[in-house]
Amino acid sequence: MSKENGAPAWHSLINGTEAQIDALKSDKYLTVVSAGAGTGKTQTLAQRFAWLLASDPECRAGEILVLTFTKKAAGEMRDRIKNTLVKWRSAFPKELAHLQSAIDSMDDAYISTIHSFAMKMIRESGLELDVDPAASIMPEAKADIWWKEYERALSALDAEKIAAMLPEEWRARAAALLSSPDLTELLNAYGPRAIAEASESCAEKLYCAGQTPGSLWRHDDAALLDDVASLKKSCPEIFRLWKEAVFPAILSTPEFTAGGKKPSKTKEKFEAFVERWKGAAASVESAEEFLAELISGPLSNLNMSREIKGAIEAGLGCALSEWRDEKRRALLMMKAPSKGEKKVNGTLCEICALGWAAWDEFRRRESMLSLSDLIRCARDVLESSPAYKRRFKHIMIDEFQDTDPLQDELVEAMWTAPDAESDFHNTLFIVGDQKQSIYRFRHADLMLFRKYIKKAQVEGAEGCCKYVSLDRNFRTSSGLLEKFNDVFENIWEGDPEIIYERLLPPDDEVFTDRRNEKAGGPYLRLLCALSGEEESDVKAADLRLRLYAALGREIMKAHAEKKQIWDKEAYNPDGGKGAFRAADWKDFAVLVPSRAEYDMLERAFDSLGLPYLLSTSKKYFARGETGDLVNFVSLLSAPEEPLYLAGWLASPLSGLSSEEAGRLLQSAFEMRERGMPIPLSRLLREKNPALSERVDRLRRRAHFSGVSAAIRELMKRPFFLESYDGTRRRRVCANISHLADVAEEYEKSEGCSLKGCAEYLLSELSTQGAKEEPDVADESADAVRVMTVHASKGLEFPITALVYREGKRGAGVGPLYVSKRYGVTAKLSPHFASKEGEELYTAALWEESREAEEEKAERKRLWYVGFTRAADELILCGAYKKRKGGSFGGKDSIMLRLLESGREDATLLTCDVRERKNSAGLPARPAAEPMELAEEVPAKLGRISASAYALLSWCPAAYRTVYRQGRAANWLVKGGDGGGSEFGSLSHWLLARWDFDAASLAGWLPLQKDDPLFERVSRRLPAELRGEFADDAKRREARELLTEYSRSAECAKFAALAADGARPLMRETRFRVPDRGTLLVGSTDVFWQDQSGLHLRDWKTSAEKYSPSWYYERQLEFYAYALHKNQKKNSGAAPIDSAIIYLRSPERVREPRAYSEEDFSAIAEAIEAAAVTALSGSFAGAVERCGECPWRRECAARTSGKDD
Repeated sequence: MSKENGAPAWHSLINGTEAQIDALKSDKYLTVVSAGAGTGKTQTLAQRFAWLLASDPECRAGEILVLTFTKKAAGEMRDRIKNTLVKWRSAFPKELAHLQSAIDSMDDAYISTIHSFAMKMIRESGLELDVDPAASIMPEAKADIWWKEYERALSALDAEKIAAMLPEEWRARAAALLSSPDLTELLNAYGPRAIAEASESCAEKLYCAGQTPGSLWRHDDAALLDDVASLKKSCPEIFRLWKEAVFPAILSTPEFTAGGKKPSKTKEKFEAFVERWKGAAASVESAEEFLAELISGPLSNLNMSREIKGAIEAGLGCALSEWRDEKRRALLMMKAPSKGEKKVNGTLCEICALGWAAWDEFRRRESMLSLSDLIRCARDVLESSPAYKRRFKHIMIDEFQDTDPLQDELVEAMWTAPDAESDFHNTLFIVGDQKQSIYRFRHADLMLFRKYIKKAQVEGAEGCCKYVSLDRNFRTSSGLLEKFNDVFENIWEGDPEIIYERLLPPDDEVFTDRRNEKAGGPYLRLLCALSGEEESDVKAADLRLRLYAALGREIMKAHAEKKQIWDKEAYNPDGGKGAFRAADWKDFAVLVPSRAEYDMLERAFDSLGLPYLLSTSKKYFARGETGDLVNFVSLLSAPEEPLYLAGWLASPLSGLSSEEAGRLLQSAFEMRERGMPIPLSRLLREKNPALSERVDRLRRRAHFSGVSAAIRELMKRPFFLESYDGTRRRRVCANISHLADVAEEYEKSEGCSLKGCAEYLLSELSTQGAKEEPDVADESADAVRVMTVHASKGLEFPITALVYREGKRGAGVGPLYVSKRYGVTAKLSPHFASKEGEELYTAALWEESREAEEEKAERKRLWYVGFTRAADELILCGAYKKRKGGSFGGKDSIMLRLLESGREDATLLTCDVRERKNSAGLPARPAAEPMELAEEVPAKLGRISASAYALLSWCPAAYRTVYRQGRAANWLVKGGDGGGSEFGSLSHWLLARWDFDAASLAGWLPLQKDDPLFERVSRRLPAELRGEFADDAKRREARELLTEYSRSAECAKFAALAADGARPLMRETRFRVPDRGTLLVGSTDVFWQDQSGLHLRDWKTSAEKYSPSWYYERQLEFYAYALHKNQKKNSGAAPIDSAIIYLRSPERVREPRAYSEEDFSAIAEAIEAAAVTALSGSFAGAVERCGECPWRRECAARTSGKDD
């Protein structure tokens, strides 16, 4: 004890601000942390994990659950936690010796996304759910095809087909609905596509909100009527405002006080109106009537004298036109839904519920799950098996502001608060930031985080909860922090939900002084393109192109001038981290509100020759190379179709110059006979037989091995990349490879049909399906980063340009809205539902209003996220056309508010809008550099395990089944068939810790659960093995197996080695060995080293005669090679031998395999070949293995022997 208050010495390791330390040490059952941007939440979470383990030796890493928002965040969190544990363990090896087991098992710790965790729960649930534990995620291609099929069934009103799609309990109601004339009218009015799309939206949006097809079918107007009644209650307040403030102001104007003049029409209208209402009572009914008469009478026309209008606006406190338009819409929202609206929306809810139910049934029949299914099923596991939640003593969740209601139900199911009737409770530690909630389009509900904040604040006073706010920013310079605070304090001033908490620099004055040493500003600059007086007809696109050209030039100038930026990883003169350096291209980032800005940015930056990396775009099918490739697949499907062939010849993919392609097409037209198709394919065979043969070869490849294989074959000779600019080649290559993945996804779900795949891809191309491009960003590449604000979340950049653009997404696209509150509603009445003509539906008005308010609030949060990515400098960019009256932009424009503030330290960079209109002042586009084609270096896996290598060696077709299609076989799981996979894992866990003495087995495997040793061992076990250990029969079997093994000479040898401290017996040793660009990973069972060399052994609990011994031997040689490589690098190579130990036949002595250098060379080549094969797309079946293969009945390779 060396710290105050008797705290252990290792407490000195805890790093952070007072608030961070207060949070991470919390022992409350609920701790809520509000973590502002850059305030070190990841460090807080990592140290919290380490603290829980260090302060409680009985707590294991497997008893702490950490959930993150993305896979990348999970990986970074795992590394940060492990590094923290290693650091603490090294600093205090005696006091924190117990951390070693957590360090060793960190790769298996529960640190993942919520969806990965949910899938793991489902896999472990066995038969507790009505779900196949081996169920996989629904492929996008399969889902697309099903919804198109459902749309066709709706279009034809095929009641029989739709009934077949539904579960039995839905068929009777479906028959009645599908025969209804109302539905026929709706299909004619809105179209089957809109209704199918609304059904699909319900199955995602409403599902995440905790609703079901049944609840949607039963949806009523209760919530809508409540909202209407609530809005009506605001009318008396409006009436009093006019009566007490506005009427007196009007009557005091000269037009009313001066006599003798002929009264104007405005005066006459207002005199009569005031006289009628000045003595009326302010009841709800009369106040609503007052408002309606006001809007339709005196305010129907706002052409009135300046004095009267000014008096009214003074009384209202706002512009009259805005007030009038707002209240006019409010009157429409006060109308109760008409009979026509109820009928239409009721039918829409029912047909969408039907589609949703059919979609649920399809996934059930196919044993496939959506992401929301994962969460629901995991929640059901916890509700049906309360013991599962006892696995976790502590739950930690990052980015909680992005949680949806269904995910919150899972959290609630996992978390157990203290209860007098229960002997168990766990802690919940959630971290989030209301100001960074920007994933509403993924159905995130900010009210959930606010619910926990309120609970922590209210119950915190009682001592059972804690609320902590982190406000010390470690990312941004002090000067720029001040700008952030000024802007957002103003934006959120008076907001009832968000109380802005200022971001402050760290308390460490030495660090702060060094951080701000060269950060002299300007910190915030405004780059604004404004149309001039002579450019009333200028297009918004031209303005934005000029804006991005100016931005590109600013970036190039800063780079050329070696702009100094802070690098927290650079070493300073004192030897510590944190120093200034010249900015690289990758230190600049351009953040945009949506990917709609990409086209203009690409044009501007390409013309300037500015190196940049573009984050993923949803215009994948709009890219030229994608269209060319889809046309090529169509050609393979219909090789005689001249249009497809002409498109192929004219595209870069053919390798022909434009002149060669033009001559072929011209010749074909000249040879064409009247009424006959163009003989292009015949001409190609005659003029260019090599190219014609190439097309035929690729067609055969597509026919027998799938379209994905043909595309990958095409990529083996990428000469066509010469046709693209150097900056685009990486993206083109990635997009072509991605189409192979899209085709493979189709093939997995629908089979290797060339015609079917061609039709699917052509359909996606024709509809411009919103598929994302692959992410080709290379984090090490020195190029400007261009991405959306959403994609930038969690990142930081020294110099950030944020593109500000006003705009609304609205409540939805198409004629229908899907609302969590109002069900499915039409925007406008169809022609048959209203005798008065087109009618605005009340539910749609309410949904639009709610969406507009939420959109406005989220837009503020979006800009906060964008602003706070900047570490040294922020360039705020905007383009505005001059409006009537000379104003620019809207009243809520952050950009224009900053412009108007005229701050001296905000540099305004104005674009000269009188530059050449078409070029926007851009230089000519540089020509593409010639590309030298090197010999092909085949793609290969970046990481390969012993199991993957062994399975690829055993049978590539089986590898595809397991690793590409997600199937599993017991004999591939550690332990094999002997007792099941969990039994094998339990046995291996025991063998890694047992002293090989039969007498000690009673302590490891007590036969009775009431034995105190049972609980002791159970607590040490990983959570996933406790169920197996709790099975009396399995414990008895394991004890008998190991007792029998203890009698063998082999076990006696292990006992001696385990007792010999001079020659340690290495058990369960994990390795990560790099080899020729591939990382070899795995875990050996046991090895030891003596004077004769290194001896490697692998335990198997399966019976030898039923085991795939060839497969096991390949695993073992992989382990041996990895140990050989590691030895050679570190201490010099020693002889290595290996052998498999079958625990069920310990009496048989097996001759170990000794490895020579030639053996290792051959194994190295085999591993390299396997890594290449895994990415080649060619998975030929090894027919000789079929007899022992668990998938032999369904594998095409069994009969064909060819690539499948």
